[in-house]
Amino acid sequence: MPEALRLNVVVLTIHVPTADSPRVEQALKDHHLPFLTCIDVAVPKSGWGAMAEQYRVDELPVTYVIDQAGNIATFGTWKQATQAAAELLAKP
Repeated sequence: MPEALRLNVVVLTIHVPTADSPRVEQALKDHHLPFLTCIDVAVPKSGWGAMAEQYRVDELPVTYVIDQAGNIATFGTWKQATQAAAELLAKP
């Protein structure tokens, strides 16, 4: 069983609206990444998608950790976010 499932964690990747869906799917398969993945919905007259607008993304890549209450616990690089996630998971 993948570690994320054992810990009751969901990993979701979101790609920019211009991402090529078949290419994204192939990359996930090639790298054995069992993440839930979606392509963001384009926002007219914006270079970003709806999710990027909601979370105020202004550079890529960025990683967010959302706590069980739906709040942003932290964001930043993959390393920063996974360290913060591990700390959250270690709390009783």
